[in-house]
This record gives sequence, structure tokens and C-alpha cells, in this order.
Amino acid sequence: MYDNYYNYGGAGMGRLADMGVWGAIAFVIAVIGGIVLYCTFLRKGNRGQFKGFAGWLYEFLHFRKMTIEVVLKITYLILAIFITLGSFGLIPTSFAAFIGMLIIGNLVLRILYELSMITIQIWRNTKDINNRLHDNKSNGASAADSAAPAAQAPVQDAAVPAPETKICKNCGYVAEADEKFCRRCGSPLV
Repeated sequence: MYDNYYNYGGAGMGRLADMGVWGAIAFVIAVIGGIVLYCTFLRKGNRGQFKGFAGWLYEFLHFRKMTIEVVLKITYLILAIFITLGSFGLIPTSFAAFIGMLIIGNLVLRILYELSMITIQIWRNTKDINNRLHDNKSNGASAADSAAPAAQAPVQDAAVPAPETKICKNCGYVAEADEKFCRRCGSPLV
């Protein structure tokens, strides 16, 4: 009996050693693979080069499409149902505890998840503004390249904007008529 126990334990230790060796090999391969993928597939110059699954994978690995919002919504629903149903288990103990858990528990959960969602919304809005400013700069650069040289353009007084300009209501920046967002503060131009 002692022999069987010893042999079983020895085999178990051998499996652990094999797992440790495989874990070390997997880690080295992961480090090398991550560096190679980052330097080749995920280069900034490759943006827009891939279609189908490769394009989705490129965007996914660059974190341009976030999945956390969906995960947060699902986990919120699960936890809200759990708190609500769990609060009914408190009725035999204390009706006040039941009401507290039902109302305050769900309220605290909601506030925590709203704070998380606000963070995601700030990220999304910042990304959207950055993309629009980048698009406006690239559109403005191509329009400026095809325009007449700057030395021949008439100089306008900054206090009186030309009719083909817009003024930012937020900071007073004078923008071109075709611009949709202020270059100084990012506010929408109307």
C-alpha cells in the first residue's frame, strides 16, 4: 500500500515537473511571438491593409474596438439579478435588511457600473474627437497644398473674421468655414 501511494505521488510530481517545463517553454514562445507580431503585423503602417478576419484581428489587437462595454453590461445584469434575488433570502431574518439590500445594494451596484461606463464614454468621445481632428488636419493639408501660395493671400484682421470663417463659441478661435471642430479646444463649430 505504501508503494502504491509513493508511486502515485511520484507520478504526480513528474506531471508537475512536465507542466513546469511546458509552462516555461510556452512563456518563451509567447514572448518571442508577441514581439514578432508587434513588430510585423501590428505596425502602424499596416493600418487599413488587412481585410476580413485579419483586419478585425488587427483592430482588435490595437484595442480600437473595446469589448469591455458588453462584458460590463452583462455582468451588471447578472449581479443586479443576484442582489435582487439574494435580498429575498433576508426576509426571514430582517425586513429592513431585505429592503436595504434590495434598494441600497442595487443602487451601489448601479453607481459603480455607471462610473465604469462614464470612463468608457470619455475614452470613446476622446477617440472620436481625435479622429475628427486628424481627419480635419489631413483634409486641411490637402486643401492647403492645392491653394495659392500664402504670400499671395490677403492678410485679414483677426478681430473681424472673413465671411468664410467660423468662430468657436467656446474659446473664440477663428476657424475655416469647412472645419467642423475647433482646433484649439475641440468643440463642435456651428
